[in-house]
Amino acid sequence: MLTEREKPPTSLAESISDYGTKPMIPLAWDHKELQKFRQDVERRKVPIHEMRRIVSGDATIIGDRPSHVLNLPVAFRLVYSVEEHPRKDNNGTVWIRHMSMSLGVPGKVPSIPAIEMISKELGFPPLKECFVEMEGTAVCLMAEFED
Repeated sequence: MLTEREKPPTSLAESISDYGTKPMIPLAWDHKELQKFRQDVERRKVPIHEMRRIVSGDATIIGDRPSHVLNLPVAFRLVYSVEEHPRKDNNGTVWIRHMSMSLGVPGKVPSIPAIEMISKELGFPPLKECFVEMEGTAVCLMAEFED
């Protein structure tokens, strides 16, 4: 679940600089397939009670749910969800887009242009407006979801 961070997130460029993204892996996708995936995921929003079950280990994590995973040609893996989280001020909840993108190539991470293109297709704001973090070699983005 999203928690308030003590320091602001680093930039995406700083986050992936240690991983050496050259040579870049080409990214290709079917626009209709990606839009259908987005629509299907956004119809399956993950409510807060399910998020609590995931955090406690009583439910399957999002990345292990086939309905939330899309493998893109060559070697990209995309995980996308819309999750309900408590607001930072504990005054209600907020819906958050959560995207994770990784490569099936050891030690490599997706390039910034690849992340920008796919996140835009999924309705994310520009990267500078997203919370960005690394989970191993996966680049994760989070931003408020607005219908």
